[in-house]
Amino acid sequence: MPWKYTWGAQLQMSEQGYGWFTHKLALRVGATGTVFAVDVQPAMVEDIRSWSVEEHLRQVIPVLGAENDLIYPMGSSMQFSS
Repeated sequence: MPWKYTWGAQLQMSEQGYGWFTHKLALRVGATGTVFAVDVQPAMVEDIRSWSVEEHLRQVIPVLGAENDLIYPMGSSMQFSS
């Protein structure tokens, strides 16, 4: 699957789990981009926060959503679900 999103893009991922796609997208958009990682499970949000800090991926922003509202941050150019 070709990635059409490049440096500086703002993307939103919902229902992350451990964040495999979030990690790939974060590397693709680079330090000038943003990846909002939305999950409804606090433990998954904390896992994403932990590895993104360890790997210095400041472009990853973990977001705790609700089951009936995943919270789509304004400004994201594309939204993905995994």
